[in-house]
Amino acid sequence: MDGTKGLSTSINRIEKLEEWLNNNDIAKEDICLIGSCALSARGIRENNDLEFVIKPKIYKEHNLSRNIFWITYAVDVAEHVELWRNQLYRIGITDKRLFKKKLYDVIDG
Repeated sequence: MDGTKGLSTSINRIEKLEEWLNNNDIAKEDICLIGSCALSARGIRENNDLEFVIKPKIYKEHNLSRNIFWITYAVDVAEHVELWRNQLYRIGITDKRLFKKKLYDVIDG
């Protein structure tokens, strides 16, 4: 979907995520939207919350790790906006693996 314009505007709460990214000096290229917002971006269904992961190196650079005892967990960054760590671990996909080019699409840059 590289080069497609306007799809992310259909994602509920995207502005809250963008505000959090700006406040924490994290680039859009360093995150991956997961869950229902990925379906919303494709016009399949509306999302009620917004879940995302960030590249593992960003966790270290910004000291975002919250719970070293759990493989997967979520942190609320805004109302109905959650930063997940290894959310897809149960199906064998770690955050590090998720950022391999064949596992994601680029939408609106």
